[in-house]
Amino acid sequence: MKNTYLLIMLLVGISFNSTKAQNLVPNPSFEDTLACPNYSGQINKAESWHASRETPDYYNECDWLNGVTSVPSNFSGFQFAQNGVAYSGFVAAAKNFQNAREYFTCQLNNPLIIGRKYLISFYLSFAGVPGKQLACNKIGALLSTNDFNLTDTAHITNYCQFYTDSIIVDSLNWTKISGEFLADSAYTFLTIGNFFNDSLTDTIQVSPITSYAYYFIDNINLTLDSTTSYENILSDKLTIA
Repeated sequence: MKNTYLLIMLLVGISFNSTKAQNLVPNPSFEDTLACPNYSGQINKAESWHASRETPDYYNECDWLNGVTSVPSNFSGFQFAQNGVAYSGFVAAAKNFQNAREYFTCQLNNPLIIGRKYLISFYLSFAGVPGKQLACNKIGALLSTNDFNLTDTAHITNYCQFYTDSIIVDSLNWTKISGEFLADSAYTFLTIGNFFNDSLTDTIQVSPITSYAYYFIDNINLTLDSTTSYENILSDKLTIA
């Protein structure tokens, strides 16, 4: 009887904990700031994030006076935050510049567990302003064990653990991109961008006058899928009497 009670309590505990899965991405909506952005290329002013190739951007409502990187109106378009008052933006492809990409990186709150399944999601919005009306796919997340930066930059590898094959052209709304993957290493860093070269990236030219595929991103989530973790307990062969 005691074993039955123990098993029930463990399963209840797992069910309770699974509803509170920890987001492993620090500052996932870019709300926490080291300083208010006031110009392009200042992703490093978002706490826990830093540029790892070229000059990804940081937007926050706090830049209301200057307005260049404010929310909702800024130099790249007009969009309210999907969550809170801030988001980031980056170049995912370009029309006249081969393999033009911008990446930015954070260190995860905890390393991934090898062999476990993880759920990942983020929200994208197409900039859609003149000069930034090239749309593309292959936007995703690369998990790594090393910390990329502007000295040791992230590269186009034609691989990342998660990406979307959909071409997002909606500039009015946020589009949720979500999926799952199995961790094959104890990854500790996450980098956002398009990691596929131009020949493997599909594009749509929304306007005749355009140069870049530019996207806003917000609310990045990476959590352990704990829905089947009870198997670890059952495998211990608890006796129910």
